Amino acid sequence: VVSKIEISYLTPLRLAETMRSCLWIERRGARFVFHQDIFNAKGAAVVRALVHIVTLENGRLSRGESLAEAFGKFL
Repeated sequence: VVSKIEISYLTPLRLAETMRSCLWIERRGARFVFHQDIFNAKGAAVVRALVHIVTLENGRLSRGESLAEAFGKFL
């Protein structure tokens, strides 16, 4: 479940312009944070975003161990 999103729009990206998207994941206790950076063809940052995720099991917040296992090689 997404609990928080922070997005910084740094510069415009034009229609049909080539871009590169980079993503990495961090675990902060029971929360997972997805760091997303988008760059234009010249390598300038276009967007920086943080997406905070929490996990629910049977409708209750959990520590997210199953998600941590699934993302294991990326954490």
